[in-house]
Amino acid sequence: MGRNMYKNPQKYPEYLKTPDLLNGAFEHAISVKDRQREAVLKESSVIVTTAGMRNGGPFTT
Repeated sequence: MGRNMYKNPQKYPEYLKTPDLLNGAFEHAISVKDRQREAVLKESSVIVTTAGMRNGGPFTT
């Protein structure tokens, strides 16, 4: 999902103030599996997720 979201600003860099910064940030993007969530949350980050994830998401444990 995050990769698809990234494609839109790439198509229209004229709408971004600093497209190079976005490109640099995306180079460090990672996909996080369930077991990695706690470790990732200890670092500053941006989280892209599906709708409903703030409410427990589709796979509530």
